[in-house]
Amino acid sequence: MAGTATANDPRNVLRWFIQYLVQRKLCTLEGLRRVALFQGGLDTRIGQLAAIRGYLDARDIVRILMEQADSDLAFGELCVRHGLMTPAQRDDLLRLQKDQFLLFCACMEWAGTLDPDALGRIRREFLDHLAASTERPRPPSGGFPAVEAQPRSAASVRDVLRKVREVAALPEMVQRTLAVLDGADADLDVAARVIEADPVMATQMLRIGNSALFALRGRVTNVRKAVLMLGARGTRQVVLSTAAAGAFAKVGGDCGRRLWTHSILAGRWAAALARARALSEPEDAAVAGIVHEFGTVVLHQYFQGEMAAVERAQARGTSEREAELEAFGLTHAEVGAFLCQQWTFPARVVESVLHHHALPAKLRALNRLDPLAKVVNAACRLADLDPDRFPHEWIALLGEEFVAYHGLTADLLDQLAPDVRRQAEELTSILG
Repeated sequence: MAGTATANDPRNVLRWFIQYLVQRKLCTLEGLRRVALFQGGLDTRIGQLAAIRGYLDARDIVRILMEQADSDLAFGELCVRHGLMTPAQRDDLLRLQKDQFLLFCACMEWAGTLDPDALGRIRREFLDHLAASTERPRPPSGGFPAVEAQPRSAASVRDVLRKVREVAALPEMVQRTLAVLDGADADLDVAARVIEADPVMATQMLRIGNSALFALRGRVTNVRKAVLMLGARGTRQVVLSTAAAGAFAKVGGDCGRRLWTHSILAGRWAAALARARALSEPEDAAVAGIVHEFGTVVLHQYFQGEMAAVERAQARGTSEREAELEAFGLTHAEVGAFLCQQWTFPARVVESVLHHHALPAKLRALNRLDPLAKVVNAACRLADLDPDRFPHEWIALLGEEFVAYHGLTADLLDQLAPDVRRQAEELTSILG
């Protein structure tokens, strides 16, 4: 009958494998539950699987997104063409996409249920057992077609990225300022002159420079003094925060206001956590927090029909990620990271934007993750919490796995929250 699972169907093999694990007490039910939860939240697009396998890092993923804006080739093909993956690695990922049994085995390793050596031995024993049985389905002998699964065609992903690239340029003054501030040889005097030429930016620089946000010594009376006292990274933070305020305002309505309030809080939480973790350059954390929703902003501005469809799908119970993949072939996090790369933001900021919604299990499974991305991921969740609740209530709402992964405690949140809230309110009053 059409649609009936055959003996060689990997779904049948997977069912037998789970039964095999349980009957021989090779894995606990709790361990299997963790694997199921991990696999249920797993993004099985080839770039995401490649990151977990360790074939790609965030910069590689965004580099290929940049290439996709000008190519009809699938993601995996572009990776091979640019030497980021071998054909064998690409084919390994394509098999994971098609074969639920192989994917489940990989998820057992990634979720930490079994170590790779034990898993390899158990898998070999199971397949030998399966091959010797006349009553159980045999594992597929010829494998499955290596066809890259994509929610939408490479051409449609290209069209989305190309339009984003064309319409979402930073204001010229912001681009010039960032270019001057980029690198170890940042020229603060030139940056000050560029900012002085823009009355709005100059005013905001003075207002923020004289606020308690940076706690500068003495009153700041001119832009040059503000820039010199803030330094390159502090000045970059102010310039981008001001530009972000204008971008969020263009979305308009409750949506724009909600995104802006969330982003300000995320920026302050990210900076506070970065300092608490003694990370270098907490200003980068603040910038990543402020800009992490830029992908959402751009999609709302220039793809209104598609975003309306995303919202309708979410109202029906579809996850945000699934709805965005159906509409765009991309998530707003990927669009945001694409923009940050286009604007030549620091690589750690790009990575933080890319992973800001990732679950702890996914972050833990990644072979390479900048500590800043971990901080920003936590900050984005903290920014959504009800400020009227107590820190111990926040801990309960965040969940045991999230709290353990990020090393959060009620005492830490209680210590950081007052300054975070005060700084966010002050920044909102200045930037609008």
